[in-house]
Amino acid sequence: MALASLLLAADQRRCNADRWFKFGLHKTRVRHQHHMYRKHEASSIKTEEVFSSKRCLEWFYEYAGSDDVVGPEGMEKFCEDIGVEPENLCTPCRELAAFEFRYNHCIAGSDDVVGPEGMEKFCEDIGVEPENVVMLVLAWKLDAQNMGYFTLQEWLKGMGALQCDTTEKLRNSLEYLRSVLNESTHFKLIYRYAFDFARQSKYKVINKDQWCNVLEFSRTINLDLSNYDEDGAWPVLLDEFVEWYKDRQS
Repeated sequence: MALASLLLAADQRRCNADRWFKFGLHKTRVRHQHHMYRKHEASSIKTEEVFSSKRCLEWFYEYAGSDDVVGPEGMEKFCEDIGVEPENLCTPCRELAAFEFRYNHCIAGSDDVVGPEGMEKFCEDIGVEPENVVMLVLAWKLDAQNMGYFTLQEWLKGMGALQCDTTEKLRNSLEYLRSVLNESTHFKLIYRYAFDFARQSKYKVINKDQWCNVLEFSRTINLDLSNYDEDGAWPVLLDEFVEWYKDRQS
């Protein structure tokens, strides 16, 4: 009787252990499935965030010109290539034709640009004023050669480096662009780059060496100019400024 009781108890423990094992196995499977789902979800999100040259190209043309860029001859050739009559061409196909046209322009080194009107809309979309310093940093990042203009090649290369292919992504990168100015070396590079922009103005007051000396002056000389050495290697322009300032203070 005692032995039977012991066997029953052992069997009961075995059954309980078996149930717990199955329960644990079920939880492991559920956890694994949940992990795989989360992994897939994260992968999907990551895929959506990956930079797209196609999207970046389309984004550029939101500001560089109208959608009617293909022209009758180009559209006729496109229809011929895909074997469809022009009057039967659906809207997605027209969009594809426009993209193909723009892509070929890009490959051929297109000189399409975002000009003043497009730049105004661009600034409005990203929520900054055209004269905001962050636009200078962006121009520097794109290595733009002309003030108020972004060429297609500058746009694709610069936005690619920033991994921005939509307005939202760039808007989310504005704080980063502003923070670039806090780094001393980058600030100096952007300051020098700004001279080339300023040089395009009709007002030509100082040369590049003087421009760079003004930055050095602002970083090393006290506000009261007490440590300014008149016999130092400062340009005449700054000597005259210091003399003018001290005369005003006396």
